[in-house]
Amino acid sequence: MQERIKKLLKGKRTKRGQALAEFALFITLLFMLIAGLVDFGRAYFYFNALHDAAEEGAFYGSVEPDDTSGIVQRVRASSDAPIDLSDTAAVDVNVDIMGAPCAGNTIEVTVTYDFMITTPFVGMLLDSQTIPLSADISNTILNPACFTP
Repeated sequence: MQERIKKLLKGKRTKRGQALAEFALFITLLFMLIAGLVDFGRAYFYFNALHDAAEEGAFYGSVEPDDTSGIVQRVRASSDAPIDLSDTAAVDVNVDIMGAPCAGNTIEVTVTYDFMITTPFVGMLLDSQTIPLSADISNTILNPACFTP
């Protein structure tokens, strides 16, 4: 009878160990998933900052299309968090005017940044530790009026 009880107890121990091993695998995968979601959430937050900066530059450019350096300066001064837009090595600002810089034509402001991923396994999945982020905003030029001779 004692042998039978020992066999029953022995079987329960292995099932508890199996449940613990399954839990360890599950919790590892869950933490990896959460860490990846946090990284992509941060990337989206950074993209919103780029988008707002490009929008600010396009708005200024729609009124002052000849002032390209002013447009770039307006973009770079629009925010210092979460991205330091004044860092010329990390953030690239490009201004394109379609046609003459006068009313009715289009101005496009593009702001690009390489977002650094903090979770190593996400970088392994993407084969890179950076995600290139780019925000393009087009706006109609409002001033000055176009003159045709």
